[in-house]
Amino acid sequence: MELIVIKEKKGFTLIEVLVSMLILTLVLLTLVQSLATYIRSNVNNLVRDEAVKIAQDCIENIRSGIECEDNATKKFRNFSLTFAIDSNSTPIDSGNSQVQVIVTYKYPPNSNSTKTYTINTVVHEP
Repeated sequence: MELIVIKEKKGFTLIEVLVSMLILTLVLLTLVQSLATYIRSNVNNLVRDEAVKIAQDCIENIRSGIECEDNATKKFRNFSLTFAIDSNSTPIDSGNSQVQVIVTYKYPPNSNSTKTYTINTVVHEP
């Protein structure tokens, strides 16, 4: 009697399929985590840039002789954020004042994390 050995097996074993699925799952989880970190960082930068813009607008208003508002509400993607604006003016010498504008906001909106942006400048008052 002659024994026939089949050497060419086609297809994958169950272990090979499970290992490849595990590797693919780990890669996808890493990509999703990276994407979430990117989005969180991007929104944080957008909010901070808006605080800078609000402070710069307030400085320009002060230079024009217009009072700054106390609050500004801006909409970002799927949430609104309120920025508190505070300005202080200290006379330096005749006609010049040092102006400080402080913009405070909470981000993420439902947290206790308060962030602040401060800008200082000298304003000449004719």
